[in-house]
Amino acid sequence: MAILILSWQFVIWYYTAALFNFVKISRDFTWFLYHFFSIPILIPTLFSKWKRIGDVRTRKFDIADFFSVFIVNFIMRIVGFFIRSAVVVLGVISMILAIVVEVTLFVMWIFLPVIIAALFVMGMKLMIGFD
Repeated sequence: MAILILSWQFVIWYYTAALFNFVKISRDFTWFLYHFFSIPILIPTLFSKWKRIGDVRTRKFDIADFFSVFIVNFIMRIVGFFIRSAVVVLGVISMILAIVVEVTLFVMWIFLPVIIAALFVMGMKLMIGFD
């Protein structure tokens, strides 16, 4: 009788508290990936200079100096754009893969007790010799 009570408590825990904790952990992991790749910081600063590397113009007006500073700053912004874009794309791909794995594990979590019970019954039938 005690084993039936324990089994029923396991089923209740498995489909309530454990399932809730699984969803919470999955959400936390997705949040971690979102912030690990700094997506909320990289998107607004997508066109900023890379590592703030750039050139500063002198006070006097010199056309060569103006274009030199313009070209260096423009190149640093392009470098920053490509590196930040690559990190954002990598972060989004990681998040998509994590969500796919989480959904797969969630579905497996729900059906795993039934699958284990069915495999156990099939194994017993094979051992006893029922066809």
